[in-house]
Amino acid sequence: MEIFISIIIISIITIIFLVLFKQNNSSNNLELEDHESLEEWDCPECGFHIQIGDSCTYCYEQKPL
Repeated sequence: MEIFISIIIISIITIIFLVLFKQNNSSNNLELEDHESLEEWDCPECGFHIQIGDSCTYCYEQKPL
């Protein structure tokens, strides 16, 4: 019985550690992705100046790479 409880406790601690590690990695990626979508750019199709986003609100052209 003690071995069973020890295995459960070790498993729970391992799962918590892995979840926290994965959340930290995903939050770093979100910060980079958000920063890229906040850049201002001019639409090559209609010339409108877009302040935020990946597509033009007038002609729906995607942001050039």
